[in-house]
Amino acid sequence: MPIFLLMNILLFCTDTDKLNTFSFYLEGKLGIHVNGASNFEKAMSHLLSDTSIDLIVASQSEECLLLFKYLLSSASQIPVIFLKNEVDGQAILFKDIPFLAQIKESEAPQKIIDLILETYKGEAPVNFIDGDYCRINVELLLKVVPLAGNVYVRLSSIKFVKLFHNGFRFTQENLNTIWGLKKIEYLYIQKDSASEFIKKLHANIDQLNKDPSASSEVIMATVEHAHETIHLLAQKIGFSDEVLDLTKSYVELAVKAIGKAPKVEALLQSTLFRNKNYV
Repeated sequence: MPIFLLMNILLFCTDTDKLNTFSFYLEGKLGIHVNGASNFEKAMSHLLSDTSIDLIVASQSEECLLLFKYLLSSASQIPVIFLKNEVDGQAILFKDIPFLAQIKESEAPQKIIDLILETYKGEAPVNFIDGDYCRINVELLLKVVPLAGNVYVRLSSIKFVKLFHNGFRFTQENLNTIWGLKKIEYLYIQKDSASEFIKKLHANIDQLNKDPSASSEVIMATVEHAHETIHLLAQKIGFSDEVLDLTKSYVELAVKAIGKAPKVEALLQSTLFRNKNYV
């Protein structure tokens, strides 16, 4: 499925007529969900909600300046398409914002559609929503703590907060405390510190592969939680030697699990294992 079919777009335009027209056009042509905002306050409500924003389309205005300043202050990595109404748009002042493109507003909305189709026409590339962070299932994280790097929780599309400092021994008790406040499935580590996590997860899976007494419940839980995580690590980091070695051990464990629960075989038919780099 093309990634744009799964996208949530924030469309920021102070002209409500253009906002409604662009939203209708984008949703009708691409079938994507457009979150419209005609002012800075509404834009912030979308950015700070539980819904992940995958792409921002912002039309030039004074309030757009406020939006760009906020994106800079939060080190947001959400791609931005800037619709400028002059030859020299105000976006030039914000070189650190990850602009996907800067186009004339008169070229929208068709140019926006062309950009989305060209950029996100295939399978999801790097998980751009999470920026420089890697998403880890919390149950899997419990198997490899403590980590030298920090552990984060994502509060919104653009805000990550340090939950546990480096070296903290994250336990089931900590998880239960978090779940008492809000049920969450994932925590995050920074991409630059993922190597330690990969090595520890690899060691944990290797141990299960070598342990003939490992219960089917433990093996099944590890296979289920590791599948998505390894797929995301490959997207985020690429097919490094560490990721490849981890994946090979995981495949061995998944094959072992098939004998205990045939439904695991469906995992092996996924995109992850059709890629020749994994085997």
